[in-house]
Amino acid sequence: MSLEEQARAELLAVRKTAAGLTVDTMAQSPVICGLLGDGDPLSAYNTLKHKVLSTDADMSMKAALASLGFTSDQQTHLGRLDEFGAEHSYEQRQVRRYSDKGVRQLAKLITTNWITEAVPCLDVACFQVAPERFLFVTQARSQYFVEMRPIRVVLYQGKNGPKELDLQAVERQEGIWNHVDMDPIRLQVTDEETSLVWVWRGELWPKFAVQWCMDVQGVKTVSEGCGNKMRLRLLIGTV
Repeated sequence: MSLEEQARAELLAVRKTAAGLTVDTMAQSPVICGLLGDGDPLSAYNTLKHKVLSTDADMSMKAALASLGFTSDQQTHLGRLDEFGAEHSYEQRQVRRYSDKGVRQLAKLITTNWITEAVPCLDVACFQVAPERFLFVTQARSQYFVEMRPIRVVLYQGKNGPKELDLQAVERQEGIWNHVDMDPIRLQVTDEETSLVWVWRGELWPKFAVQWCMDVQGVKTVSEGCGNKMRLRLLIGTV
C-alpha cells in the first residue's frame, strides 16, 4: 500500500473504535504516529488536533472529524454518525459517504501538507584530504513505512558522460527510522568542472544537507538541490 493508503486504513480502523481518535488509539496507528509525532502518540495526537482545528473544513471533512470523535462524545461509530446526521439533517447513509470522503481527504493531508517529522534526510560530509583530492561520506535516514528507493550517486567530470558510482550501502533500523551508511566517495578533481549528483526517489521528497568539515583551499564549491536530486559542483582554481 502507498503511504496515503496506509494512513487511510489506520483512520478507518480508529473510526470503528468506541473512543474514536485518542492518544491510545493513536499509539495503535504507527504510520500516522510516525508522520506527525516521530513515533510519540501524544505529540502526533496534538499535532493532528491542531491541524484539523485550524482547517477550513468542508462537509466531508466535518463528517470525518465527527466520526473519528473529534467533535462528538458518542461512544460508537454509528452513534457519532447519527449525531452528525441529526445536526445537519442527513440520513446515516449520507453521513457515512461524507465521512468516507473526508477520511480520504484527511489521509492525503496527513501524508503531504501536514508532515512534520517524517521527511527523509540525506547528509553529505565533505573533506579535502589533499589539494585536489576529496572524500565524501553519505548518510541517510527515512521512516520504515515511507517507501524510498536506493540512493544513486552519479559523477560528471569534464566532457565525460555521466558515470553512476558503484557504492555499497549498509542499512540498520533504530526505532521507526531506517538508517543508510554508504561507501565513502574518494574523488580526484581536475581543471575541468567536477560534479556529483545524489538521486533519492521515493514517496516523499528528501531534505539534503551538505557539511564541509574543514576550510576548502583552491576549489570553489557549489551545492544545488531540487526535488529528489542534489548536485555538488567542484571548480578548481576559481577562488
